[in-house]
Amino acid sequence: MIEQAVEEIKSVLKMGFPTFQVDDYPEDIKKYTFSSPRGCLLVRYDTSTFSAPGVTDLIEQTETMEFPIFFSLRYAHSFKDTYGFLTTLKDVLTGLRIGSGKLYPKKRTYVAKINGDIWWSFLFCLDVKADQTQNIPSWG
Repeated sequence: MIEQAVEEIKSVLKMGFPTFQVDDYPEDIKKYTFSSPRGCLLVRYDTSTFSAPGVTDLIEQTETMEFPIFFSLRYAHSFKDTYGFLTTLKDVLTGLRIGSGKLYPKKRTYVAKINGDIWWSFLFCLDVKADQTQNIPSWG
């Protein structure tokens, strides 16, 4: 489910931002360079939290998956230059159906200005059903 969600998010971003480079968040961000003259969007899965279980024969929970999207606008002259893109990013991803849930924004954060590129992080969440029966491992 994680890989499916990341790929669907990237696919929608590529359609919504055709002049931007859309990639997986790199293992080492300090070594990452992007070639798009407009900017880039980097996607990764970060964490999940689980609701308290409802227990019968099935463990019933809601899993909230978090996906930070890192956004950089190349050579922005001011923060004001990024605001329209941030609104568009929110509009493009909010409500995207993935599995049994819909993506929604949780937090937007300024990260840094590096070599004239302004970086933001936008945290999106996805609530999905995480039902499971008891698994008894076979060790031998």
